[in-house]
Order: sequence, then C-alpha cells, then structure tokens
Amino acid sequence: MVRPLSDNQYPDSLIAGGPLARLFMAIEGRLKELFDPGIYSHAVIPPRASARDWENLTRRMPMVGLGWMACRPSDRVGSCFRGDAQFALIILTRQNAGRDAYFGDGTLPGVLGLAAVAGLGLHAFQVDGIGSCRVQQLAAAGDQDWIPDGVASVQLQITVSDIAFDSPELLAQLDTLTSLSSTFEDSSSGEKS
Repeated sequence: MVRPLSDNQYPDSLIAGGPLARLFMAIEGRLKELFDPGIYSHAVIPPRASARDWENLTRRMPMVGLGWMACRPSDRVGSCFRGDAQFALIILTRQNAGRDAYFGDGTLPGVLGLAAVAGLGLHAFQVDGIGSCRVQQLAAAGDQDWIPDGVASVQLQITVSDIAFDSPELLAQLDTLTSLSSTFEDSSSGEKS
C-alpha cells in the first residue's frame, strides 16, 4: 500500500487499530485457549454482517464468533479519546432436545456450560497495558432471524473500560497531532498565524 501521509501523521500501529486491535487479538487468543480450535470453529463477525455472512457463520458448529461493537466515550475524555471498548461474543452449537440443550449431551456442553466457561474465562481477563475484560451480559438468544432452527446460542457482551489512544509508544509517533494549537511562521513573508 502506498501511503500519502508520513508515519508521524498516521502511524502503522494506529492504522492497524491501536488498542482496539490489541484487545481484539488478545480476546481472540483467550477464546482459543477456552474453546479448543480442534473442536470449535473460530470466526470473526464482520462489522456489518449480512444474511449471507450469518449463513456462512452458522454453517460450522460448534462456532465461536467475535466482533467489535463500539467504543463509548468515558467521562474522562480530554485532549485524547478515552472510552469503553465493547465486543460481541457469540457461541453457536447444535441444539439438543430438552435438558440436554442446557446441560449438554456428554460430548459437548449445553448453553449453560458454554456461558459458564466463557464468563469465567473472560471476566477479569487482563490485557497488558490496556485493561481487563468485564463480562457485561451472558444471554441465550431467543427468536432471531439469523439463527437457523436447531441451533442454540450464547451471547456475551465484553467491555474493557477506559481504553485510550494515548500510549507512550503511539504518542511518540504522533508529533503532528499531539498539540491542540500552535503558531506558524510563513517563510516568505515572516507573518505569524
């Protein structure tokens, strides 16, 4: 990719997602520790998932899907954006009949077991230099169009509070964007503005 602007204006680490990308990759790594990739298919939920995307995602069972939801501004917003990063986690599995849907069938856990593993494994999960995860919600999906018949889901909202785009490494590269105002002198006229 040819970059029209220099690295000190738009550093690669910022273009790659900065702390949001680091959080996403850390949570994704943790999910692979909790849900064996040899058994569970791991997927990234597209930012604007279409019906076809959901069809493809729900084709592989059991499936663990992670997506970014939002970053809501915190009360501490000052000269640099700070906010609570929110991620969606969706775990899909074939729905068994009766109590097996909740408690499992002896080969795979049911929705209660999936929720317990995800909740325990992600709540307070520490991402160095950024913060710790907080599981805001554990839920079983009701009647949702994108979930095919015979599929059960566990949905989690994971929040990491007060993340910022002001890490020392990033700010060291952003010399053109770290001041709120400055004075310039025109080299030909000597005029200051």
